[in-house]
Amino acid sequence: MPAPRASPGELRQRGGLAAELGETLNQVLVDFGDDAETERVLAAVQGSVCLIGRTTWRGRRLMRIAVCNWRTTAEDVECCVEVIAATCAC
Repeated sequence: MPAPRASPGELRQRGGLAAELGETLNQVLVDFGDDAETERVLAAVQGSVCLIGRTTWRGRRLMRIAVCNWRTTAEDVECCVEVIAATCAC
């Protein structure tokens, strides 16, 4: 069974987050409006319920979400989306 994917649509529905590149395989890049807010959200979420990363794309700091374990469930993805949405000031 394929692992669930992080959904850019789910993130956009929660506080107006923008997925910069959309979904490419199992990767989503999320922009929180400015680099400082992205860093704040990354620091707050990292190590909680999901493992996320940071990247720079076109000079902007973004959150990188990768769903790559076959044991990841749709509920796991939803939990991560909830935590991210509750943390951002969007």
